[in-house]
Amino acid sequence: MPTRKSVWDTVIKYIKDIVFIIMFVVAAGGWLASSISSKHDMKATIEANTTAIKSITGAVEKFNEYIIQQSELNGKIIMYMEQDQRNYNNNQNGN
Repeated sequence: MPTRKSVWDTVIKYIKDIVFIIMFVVAAGGWLASSISSKHDMKATIEANTTAIKSITGAVEKFNEYIIQQSELNGKIIMYMEQDQRNYNNNQNGN
């Protein structure tokens, strides 16, 4: 016949095992839930970043168009100034 102490030790051992299993299942469930939610949050963040990058790309393209137009105008101004300088020199040499 088992003694009272050995029965109590056996009960405590089973209680510890049950608590361990419950804690393990809860921790695994928490890890799974956190993993899923962080992936969802990451997808939302990536989508927001992609939208921002597309917006910035559009702005950069507009700036590029303005720079090209300004470069063309600068070229025309330089050509006009060179032509004006030639005309001035021809008038000075002709007089």
